[in-house]
Amino acid sequence: MRLLGWNCQGLGRPSTVRALHHLLRRDNPDVVFLRETKSKDAVIERIMRRGNFHGLVMVKPEGAAGSLALLWKENVKLSIKIAEKNFIDMEISMVDAMPFLLTCVYGDPIKHRRKLVWDRRVCALHSHQQHRWLCYGDFNSYLSWHEKDGGSQKCSKDIDIFRDFIDKCDFLDLGFHGPMYTWSNKRRGQDNIRIRLDRALCNPAWRQAFANAAIFMKPTVSCDHCPILLDTDGGRSTGRRPFRFESMWLFHNDCKNAASRAWSLPTTVPVV
Repeated sequence: MRLLGWNCQGLGRPSTVRALHHLLRRDNPDVVFLRETKSKDAVIERIMRRGNFHGLVMVKPEGAAGSLALLWKENVKLSIKIAEKNFIDMEISMVDAMPFLLTCVYGDPIKHRRKLVWDRRVCALHSHQQHRWLCYGDFNSYLSWHEKDGGSQKCSKDIDIFRDFIDKCDFLDLGFHGPMYTWSNKRRGQDNIRIRLDRALCNPAWRQAFANAAIFMKPTVSCDHCPILLDTDGGRSTGRRPFRFESMWLFHNDCKNAASRAWSLPTTVPVV
């Protein structure tokens, strides 16, 4: 299963829409979680049709905050439990695959509200259960100073709150492949700030069930956030492997003869 998440900062810009369609064609995700879309329903519905998605759930914006949108393909079995402005919680599975609990998160941009969301809402969902649980998205928080480049490093309270949330839920960080920093303020020189705000967390039961799962941070030029792709198979190809020539074959004594036999064409057509 492939899950794509992106804080796309509005889908009204043609460049953002083109970038999203490129991601959908290239990575072919089964589930897509969009945050801060700030778009009319018709825009999301066009993306749903063009991307051949079967289901759609949207959370309307409140105030200046953008909406959330969750799209999934027909091969996905999905049951929504809760959908509100900071997260969408569900049970999800594919054919012949183990079901698990999935919480798609959008951390509150206002710091003092995050602890309420973490402690009273997200932690209360499944932290007392032993089910397989994956939690991923834009947390608007980071775990340590090495996950931030530039800007002030005076306050560590938000880091402590986020760490406490992870400990309470018994979460593991799934790591990543690609850029370290998933958000940038897009400024130049000393004014540039980059932070790792987007990630995937899971409990030990989920990690044991999906031991090959991997996270890939995708570069983007149309938005200040990087898309995040989670592949439960670790990015392994299930199709036929392409041919690859190994230079070490040149040193084999029979290399020239084998190549001649393989590339030679018959001079006569056999009679059947």
